[in-house]
Amino acid sequence: MHAIENILDWDARLASAPSSEPVASAPGFANDSQPDVDPQSQGHLFYLRSQNEILQEQLAQLLEETQEHGAQVAALTYHFTGDTASAARHAQQVELVTRLETLQEQLDELNKTVTKLSRSQFKSNTLTESREQQVADSLSTLQEIATRRDEIAVQREMAQQRRLAQIRSEARGALAVELLPSLDGLELALEHGPQIVAEQRRREEAARVEHLRRQQTPQPSVWSKVRRVFGEQGPETPPAALPAVAGEMSDTLSGWLQGLGLVRDRFVALLAKESIQPIDALGKPFDPRLHVAVGGEERSDVAANTVVSVLRKGYIQGDTFDKLSTSRVLRYAEVLVSRAP
Repeated sequence: MHAIENILDWDARLASAPSSEPVASAPGFANDSQPDVDPQSQGHLFYLRSQNEILQEQLAQLLEETQEHGAQVAALTYHFTGDTASAARHAQQVELVTRLETLQEQLDELNKTVTKLSRSQFKSNTLTESREQQVADSLSTLQEIATRRDEIAVQREMAQQRRLAQIRSEARGALAVELLPSLDGLELALEHGPQIVAEQRRREEAARVEHLRRQQTPQPSVWSKVRRVFGEQGPETPPAALPAVAGEMSDTLSGWLQGLGLVRDRFVALLAKESIQPIDALGKPFDPRLHVAVGGEERSDVAANTVVSVLRKGYIQGDTFDKLSTSRVLRYAEVLVSRAP
């Protein structure tokens, strides 16, 4: 402020001083003697004066603005430093504190609510996980039950199939038992057939020889014929008739036996298809599980209790003789057993 007042005072002195008089020195300068001023200097001074006036106006404007700003600053200072401002600030502080306390309470309440919700969410998640685990366990149990049910169904189906197969096997075995006498007849015919064929061939050969012998007998004389006419001699015995084809009957019997052999082989193959096979008893030790002893013979050439003759074949249905527990005897073999002399 003092510098502004000094500048304004210096401008006033310049304005009041005549152009012919020398200008006093500015405050703060030495009081030296002033030389005479020429016209050029006066023009220069005039220019300086005009510039000074402009600057003075600017300074005055600046001073006015400064004063206005100072008043505003003073008003603001009074506003902020006065009792009213203090009361307003205090009221604002109280209000802010109250709002802060309210917000703090709301924040605490919100924290409590969040904590409660977190606990509820944790319980809900735990319950959900427990339910999911229960559902998973239930599904696993149901899957095991379904798998077990399928296994039981498969086992039951297999057992039923085995039972049906066993029933069919037993039924076929029963049918085979009914047909075994027919097989016995075929085997008996095949056993005695060659003897019959041989006897028939022997008869045919004897008839052929007799026929040839009679053809070689001489013709009766005329006198024999006359005596036969008058009844003095018995009638002539005609020669034995020879079959049209020698050996035809024996060949027929041989073909018939071959046909019976084919039928027997077919019969045995069908029995083997059903795991039915004859019991091999001849020369084997007597086994009461397979054999029935209908008689005995004193034999010294074989060990005692040995089957020496099979009167009727026996048959067994199964895979092997070694496992009689899985086999079934359809008919026991009727045998003769040796005994010590």
